[in-house]
Order: sequence, then structure tokens, then C-alpha cells
Amino acid sequence: MKKAFFGLISALVLLIGTGAGLLAWILRANDNFVQEVTLKKGDITTQELSFSASEIHPGGGCEYTVNVKGESGGEFAMTLTCSNEGKGELWKYLNIEVQSGESKVETTLASLFGGEALNFDLTLTEESPASFLIRYTMPLDVGNEAQGETADFVLLLTAKRK
Repeated sequence: MKKAFFGLISALVLLIGTGAGLLAWILRANDNFVQEVTLKKGDITTQELSFSASEIHPGGGCEYTVNVKGESGGEFAMTLTCSNEGKGELWKYLNIEVQSGESKVETTLASLFGGEALNFDLTLTEESPASFLIRYTMPLDVGNEAQGETADFVLLLTAKRK
């Protein structure tokens, strides 16, 4: 009787542990990172957005939500650029997409590292903050060359009042 009881308890603990591990893996795989930006009353605000990634696989990616609030509302021309400072080589294989409301712009991260800028518009009111998404994705055709690579870099966000 004791053996059956301990066997049942062991099986239950194993099942619960496996379920919790699977749930944690699913939540981590769909992680949505959040960064905050505050636009100043002047005409131009610049802020660094840090990015760190590993274990992005072909067809996968990650997403950042950038919440923007301001000391005053208005229309802003937003620009994302990147310097070659950073660690790792994963950036060579990633695409970047920015979605602000209904509009979406995208390019390769390598293009940003090469000096290209990603431009989009954002409308901000004093009453409610705005947000936009930055998605990093790896195309399905990337092979073993990206295996084990990581990326740590900084994007520079510049907001200019229109």
C-alpha cells in the first residue's frame, strides 16, 4: 500500500513538474519585452533601446513593445538607427519590423548596421501614451551558420516633432 501511494505521488509530481516546465518554455518563447520612452517638450528626443538575444531559430523571433509618453502631444517623425557597436553575430541573420498603428516598415538588421535608417510616424496625445512594436525575425532559409549565435546591440531612436 505504501509503495502504491509513493508511486502515485511520484507520478503526480513528475506530471506537474513537466507541465510547469512546458508552460514556462511556451511563455519564454513568446516573451514580449517592454521598453519605455519619454519624449521631451523640445523638438527632438533621442533615446537608446538595448537589445539582447540568443536562441532565435529560423522562422522564430522576438518582439519588443516600446511605450512612448510625452510632456506634450503631437505628430512625430521617428527614426531608428544602429551603430556597429555590440557583441555577437546574430544580427547578420535577423530582419527587423516596426509596426505603429496600421503602418509597418521593415528591413534587415544588417542594413541598419550598414547605416540605413528605419522611418515611421507616431501620433501622441497628452492624455494617452502611444506604443509601437519592434519585431526581430529570422528567415526560414537561414541555416546552421546562425546556430549558437547571440546579439547584444543598441538601437538609437530619434523622435522629431513635425
